[in-house]
Amino acid sequence: MRRALLILTANEPAIFSARSATEGQHDTLRHPPGATLLGWAAGGGRYAQFSDPFTIFHSGLVRFSNALPLTPMGCVAYPVPQILTERKHGFHGVVETPNKERRLDEAAVTVGFPLDERDEQGRKIQREALRRIFVTNDGVVLTPLTGSRLRTATHAGRAAEGQLFGYTHLDPRDAPRYAATIEAELTLPDSDWRKLLDAFRGQMPRLGRAAGTSYGGAYTCEVREVEAAARLWPQGTVAAGATRVRVWALSDLALLDANGAPCFSPTATMLGLPGDGAFDGADSAIGVRRYAPWNGNLRRRDLERQVIDAGSVFTFTYTRPLAAMEQQRATVGQFQEAGLGRIMVAPPILDGRNGRQPGDPPTFTASAPIVEAVPSPRQPPPQQPAAGSEPVLRWLEAMRILDTSRENAA
Repeated sequence: MRRALLILTANEPAIFSARSATEGQHDTLRHPPGATLLGWAAGGGRYAQFSDPFTIFHSGLVRFSNALPLTPMGCVAYPVPQILTERKHGFHGVVETPNKERRLDEAAVTVGFPLDERDEQGRKIQREALRRIFVTNDGVVLTPLTGSRLRTATHAGRAAEGQLFGYTHLDPRDAPRYAATIEAELTLPDSDWRKLLDAFRGQMPRLGRAAGTSYGGAYTCEVREVEAAARLWPQGTVAAGATRVRVWALSDLALLDANGAPCFSPTATMLGLPGDGAFDGADSAIGVRRYAPWNGNLRRRDLERQVIDAGSVFTFTYTRPLAAMEQQRATVGQFQEAGLGRIMVAPPILDGRNGRQPGDPPTFTASAPIVEAVPSPRQPPPQQPAAGSEPVLRWLEAMRILDTSRENAA
């Protein structure tokens, strides 16, 4: 398999609408999705230049992943598992360390809901899932900054009546970095592979909604063909003797049941696990959303997609202990070419040596950087008095002495 790593650095605000509504506040995804990278590679007249455009852009054999945020040290952060919970309205699940790093608090965060958790007065403690953040394997938390603006449609050079929209966008402050991969499972001609990479190498793609008009969306892009690309999407291992296995959705999942209908409660077989696993809904956390992606080439929306949210967690229990096994599938479901379908089986943060019980704290492991750290900003040199300011300072001092002498004379 061929892989390349894309490093994107935000320069301008960008909108990646989480839903396709035509009114109200448009909430943005917290990362550039793979569909926007696919669209950029196919756009600009490049689509027809490939030897087999359908295979490259529609078959799922070539995959443009979502771009995930990177920590300043170069470690990748994933959509937080929705099964991680904290006390309701407590906001104690994320703490700030002395060096200004934000981390999950092992003492406050649990995997699932404890069966009978009570406070000092004997009252039952309510918990809620962590959301809208990204977390590394060692518990570092990233919260991409967002902003909002109001826009209106125009007609004949004037604001169109009743078409005022509010957009939420990703904020480019501090120039956040994101990492994505391009993977090809089939043997592509070298010319096609180079064209894919050249679409990004040294370029500044404009990604997101309204990026071609007035909103922004400019990202500096660097392409690297390195081994670290394989580490962006980790795969887990089921420990010998495990009877409880969790699966973490690292991206949205578009799964279909036996009748071809959208499936929001997958079976173990769909996710590459032994088929006799029973789905444990009480120890799972599943979010869903629906959207219709915009096709810039056709100038219209594609068919609506109903997907399982990134960060969802599925738990399966087995009556017999399992033998040790490697993860069988890295991607599942439809639209894998557009970044969907990424999963991790038995992630260490959720599953220990033999699978964790509901209410246990998460387990943090080492998180190796996949790119170099961001250089520390240089301290500005001490400010020197501007040229010509010394006579002004002497005049002010003379005025002060004069005022003092007058007060003494009085």
